[in-house]
Amino acid sequence: FGVAKVDFGDCSFIEKGNKVYGKYCVLSFTHSNASYIQIMRNKNAESVTLAIRHIFEYLNGVPHTIWFDNDTAIVKIEIEENHIKKRTICDTFQRFKLYYDFQEVFLNVMRPNEKGTVEQGVRFMRRNLLVPLPSFDDFDLFNKELLDKSKELLKREHYVLKQPIIDLHFEDITELNGLPPTPFEPSSVQNRKLDNYGRLTTEGRLYYYLSPSLAYQKVQVKFLPDTLEIYDEDGKHIITAPRLSGSKGARFINWSPYIRLLAVKPAAMYNFSFLDLFTDTEIVDKITKLNSFELKEFLEEFADMIDNIGLNTAIQNVEMLLKKE
Repeated sequence: FGVAKVDFGDCSFIEKGNKVYGKYCVLSFTHSNASYIQIMRNKNAESVTLAIRHIFEYLNGVPHTIWFDNDTAIVKIEIEENHIKKRTICDTFQRFKLYYDFQEVFLNVMRPNEKGTVEQGVRFMRRNLLVPLPSFDDFDLFNKELLDKSKELLKREHYVLKQPIIDLHFEDITELNGLPPTPFEPSSVQNRKLDNYGRLTTEGRLYYYLSPSLAYQKVQVKFLPDTLEIYDEDGKHIITAPRLSGSKGARFINWSPYIRLLAVKPAAMYNFSFLDLFTDTEIVDKITKLNSFELKEFLEEFADMIDNIGLNTAIQNVEMLLKKE
């Protein structure tokens, strides 16, 4: 009793009208088959530990043993002849498991049978709680609702033992360890040096263009589930950026300082991805037809507009600047 397994799946959802390709985390108890689900915008050590923390808090306890797949978000492995030569747990997950005092067990590679009920739980929870595509405005509130809906699903009968899962789950609950007095903060801090573009590169070759004025500076990066907080060496906050996920080469650009740099040499605009901001070909055509003086003035004013009303709104209102030109 009180042993759980954790696994992940892919999902999509509509948040504030925008479609997000995210992930979800399922914690399933091996004895009762009781499962709990949380969605994540990104899958990283911080978002994974936050999702599991929310489940712990909902249960008001911690399973004494939890099985995990060898997911790269929490562990790195070196494989030699189908055997794990070395396993390195990431710092955030290491601190998390020590903080909540549970025993982690990682599955053996090439042994899919060890996943057992958790894969069934992943598919079952997605079919019942994430199909059709959920739509919401409050991410945290929706995750709280998912925990309540997970509990409602416990009223079904166990497919082997032919007893209500909620009755079997009571035996799991009685074996949980207690929660610590304060919740774990899912974050990690690293010292990094920016390159000559004022660009931060993180693992997976994800790029954050912060500002050309920050070229070669040393910074402190605080990694959170959905954001990065960037500080200078003295601890002064520079910027908070959305945390990237996905394929290598994905990038975030803090546009206004780079656009101001383009205004100094407008011709460089064609070597940068500035024009890709605009999906309206008429807008792009108007920008490319500006003479050097007009283009310089346009770029400076567009940078100011971004600072005042934000990038997306500035893009929607760019026609106002072009009419002035």
